[in-house]
Amino acid sequence: MRCIATILTSFLFSALSFAEAGSWTATGKVVAMPDKSLRISEGAAIALKPENNSGGFENFELSCEVRTAENATGFIAFHTDSDLSKGYKVAIDNSRKSKTWWRKTGSLLGVRNIVKRISEDGKWTRIDIKVSGNLVEVSVNGHKLVEYAQPEKPFRLPQNKNSVLGSGAVAIKCAAGQYIDARNFKIRKTKKSGTIIAADPEDGNGAIAFHQADFPVLDYHVHLKGDLDAEKAKAQSRRYGINYAIAVNCGKDFPINKDPLALEFLEKNKPEPYVVAMQAEGREWMKLISKPVRDKFAYVFTDAMTFEDRQGNRVHLWKPEEVRISDRQDYMDMIAEKICGVVGEPANIYANATYLPAALQPHYAELWTDARRQKVLDALVKGGMALEISARYKIPDAKFIKAAKKRGVKFTFGSNNSDSNFGKLEYCLQMARECGLTAEDMLPPTIEKR
Repeated sequence: MRCIATILTSFLFSALSFAEAGSWTATGKVVAMPDKSLRISEGAAIALKPENNSGGFENFELSCEVRTAENATGFIAFHTDSDLSKGYKVAIDNSRKSKTWWRKTGSLLGVRNIVKRISEDGKWTRIDIKVSGNLVEVSVNGHKLVEYAQPEKPFRLPQNKNSVLGSGAVAIKCAAGQYIDARNFKIRKTKKSGTIIAADPEDGNGAIAFHQADFPVLDYHVHLKGDLDAEKAKAQSRRYGINYAIAVNCGKDFPINKDPLALEFLEKNKPEPYVVAMQAEGREWMKLISKPVRDKFAYVFTDAMTFEDRQGNRVHLWKPEEVRISDRQDYMDMIAEKICGVVGEPANIYANATYLPAALQPHYAELWTDARRQKVLDALVKGGMALEISARYKIPDAKFIKAAKKRGVKFTFGSNNSDSNFGKLEYCLQMARECGLTAEDMLPPTIEKR
């Protein structure tokens, strides 16, 4: 075994570019390939241990390229020990079949899990990791995905208590699947920074608690509006630790109302590290945007806030001047009927669920009777749509969410913002806790369609 380890170590120095003198340790099956990469088989790992490298790796800059066999998964660990049981792990996972669809390559596991897959099995992927003081940065193929400033008192569940910054070994492991190839490994120790990056406080109510519990943290309903452009959205997503799906409004009353315009938006945003979705507006959307184009988006969501009333008038429920109520109960019956029709449309998500116009909002509990709730829920289940929990409108209420969960309905979280000031999914996370939602209750975004 010692001989094998020595051979592997010798190979590593010739095949992987390593900026400083050091020594690797291999466990499990690690094979030198003709192209000078290393093939790390399932369960195997390579590690740079402190005792062989003039002490542990604390502040450093690391880069390497990895290539996964189909559905193989693993990680790069740092500040870790011989058991790889402490410190942090950066995910290597391009799998299309993984049940944990929210932990793709580049995730700082348990702290900043990344939803969008921006690398593919069978292709070389570059991963860059930088640790400076309390700041961890992770980039994949040039896209910065993680910018995590660890606070003085990080929130950690008992099983994650050792997932904190420190010093220690660096390792690459293939945890599952046939193998992971690695090449062009470079690491450079850097001087300890005296600068402490300001970090948001962490507690059991915020997004970090859901990351710790291995629950997908994705805002499925974000718009590039007001002062929120793509660059600001990416920076805010990294800071908050909330994945964003950027949605474009498509419909009769919006600038994007035909295939070429929808495709233009999609192609512009497709390379970005956020999910790209479509919001279908009005009831004509299926005629305006063809199914082949719709299917290129991660998913499509719609709502029942735009329709023709019984007199044939076009109504936008958020515009008081278009809401003509002569009988409150009769108008509420019409809203329930319109919702039942909407949830039968070929979209994936029913958004702004149970929304009422301003004149009726104070009477939400009274007007959303058990009979109306049951009618809408029956239609929702039949239509197969997921149900959005709206951070903006704080709807649906817990009663509706619990009833939908009991019927097997999937859920999404949505901010439906008008600018950059739209919070951190507070209501959504509160409802998830109160209603006992699990990762299995959340709708996986169908990113593969892109």
